[in-house]
Amino acid sequence: KFNGAWEIMEKYMIPTHADQPTNSFYSPSKPATYAPEEDTPNQYPTALDTSVPVGSDPLASELKSAYNTDDVYGMHWIQDVDNTYGFGNTPGGKCEAGPTETGPSYLNTFQRGPQESVWETVPQPTCDAFK
Repeated sequence: KFNGAWEIMEKYMIPTHADQPTNSFYSPSKPATYAPEEDTPNQYPTALDTSVPVGSDPLASELKSAYNTDDVYGMHWIQDVDNTYGFGNTPGGKCEAGPTETGPSYLNTFQRGPQESVWETVPQPTCDAFK
C-alpha cells in the first residue's frame, strides 16, 4: 500500500519536466537572492537585496550528473485542483496562461516571520505569470 501511495504522490505532486521549464537556467554559484524576513505577513513581499552574499549550492552539479536532468524531485505541499487560490493552470508548462485557466497548479507555503507557521502561511504558486 505504501508503494502504491508513493506512485500516486509522484504522479501528481512532483512537477514533471514540462512544469519546470526554466530549471536549466539555475546557477549553483548564485542559487538565490536575499530577501529580509519581516515580522508580519502584511509586510510582504520584501524587496530583494542583491548586495547580500548567499553562498553556493554544493549539491546541484552532483544531482544533475547522477540523474542527467535539471529537474527538481521536490514534492509541493498543495495542488490546487479547482483553482481555488486563483493562480490558474500551471502544470504542463502553461505558466503564461495566467489565473483564468482552469486545472491544477502547484503551490508551496513558506513560513515567514514569527506570526506565521507551517499551518498559517501565504501560499505561493510555483509559477506566477503576475497576471
